Amino acid sequence: MSALNANIGEYRLMDFIGAGGMGEVYRAVHTRLGRVIAIKILTQLEEPFVQRFQNEVRIQASLRHPAIAEYYGLHEYRGRPCLLMELVDGESLAERIRTRGALAPGEACAILRQVADAVGYVHSQGIVHRDLKANNIKITSAGQVKLLDFGIARQARGNRLTRAGMLIGTLENLAPEQIGGGEGDTRSDIWALGVLLYEMVTGALPFEGQNLPELYDRIRAADYTPASVRNRAVPAAVEQVIAGCLRKKPAQRYQSAGELIAALDAIPRAPAVPAARQNRLPLGVRGRWLAIGGAATVALAAAIIAIFSGKNDDQGQVSQTTLICVPEGTASDAGQRIRLETDDGPADIYKNDQLVGRTGCVIEASVGQKFDLELRRPGYRNKAVSFVVTERSATYTYALDPK
Repeated sequence: MSALNANIGEYRLMDFIGAGGMGEVYRAVHTRLGRVIAIKILTQLEEPFVQRFQNEVRIQASLRHPAIAEYYGLHEYRGRPCLLMELVDGESLAERIRTRGALAPGEACAILRQVADAVGYVHSQGIVHRDLKANNIKITSAGQVKLLDFGIARQARGNRLTRAGMLIGTLENLAPEQIGGGEGDTRSDIWALGVLLYEMVTGALPFEGQNLPELYDRIRAADYTPASVRNRAVPAAVEQVIAGCLRKKPAQRYQSAGELIAALDAIPRAPAVPAARQNRLPLGVRGRWLAIGGAATVALAAAIIAIFSGKNDDQGQVSQTTLICVPEGTASDAGQRIRLETDDGPADIYKNDQLVGRTGCVIEASVGQKFDLELRRPGYRNKAVSFVVTERSATYTYALDPK
């Protein structure tokens, strides 16, 4: 259905934002005051969906937290209930990971801390979210995290909306106790926060499989590749926080969002780097830093990922040199800017079996430099790539083949 230009109360629907499993979301403007909000209209009128929508409205109306979209009211449009709430600008966390690949550990931990603070508040209200994932987290243009979508959240004293043994939530984010159809509790949300942190620092989910039984088995066994194996820039302290969330038994995980926040706050900060050294650091420095928060720190993180390429010497032979991945817009005297991209998500860049970077980076280069690299992504065949930098800056985009 399309309700564009319809009036709901004193609001007019101006733009379609998106659709989910139960409804459609629109940007709406108050016809007299000009106030801009979001309106979610239930499109599935079967009884189970109506009950879930009512549950979402009830929970949204009960919450007041800066990291949770504010509830404005409930209306009806052509017999369909409509939830009026704060319009959150910016991008989803899933979009940020999809466009940038793995986030700097410091940025990832700062985001997770905000999410955990919101989740801790939700838990204090007797609510389990049950669908914590990158698509349900937005980051505003001001850097504020917003937790969205309480469609399958459960109140401790609320009516049971799922049958025993029914899976509820996003499969890759479910905790072991939920795989068997259990409802889970606040510690299941802690597990999902660990999945989020892992995804942010690696650009990939910790639990994947060629089929559902394989995925279920890996989740039940808490069997995942350590984040630092996929991204050597992940410090041991961050790896420990991930492990503290992804314990197979709920009793062995962090028992509350507060415990998780304390673990994040205990991660040591790296000493400040002198300004003269911020744009070029040797490869050996990569992976030995962690700074929580701060736009300058995030920019620095992107600037210290190095990869190897070749440069012609006077005899026309290719000699090895080191190039630095830099943030776009950084001033530089380098002749060219080369971007490596891969379809369908990021991939690790290897040189002589050594992990040296990740696609999505911008590389300072010179005309004539030759690259012989290999791109790798779990579940895909390794791809050897080779190219020589020409007179014009360029983007090199590759597609990896599934195994």
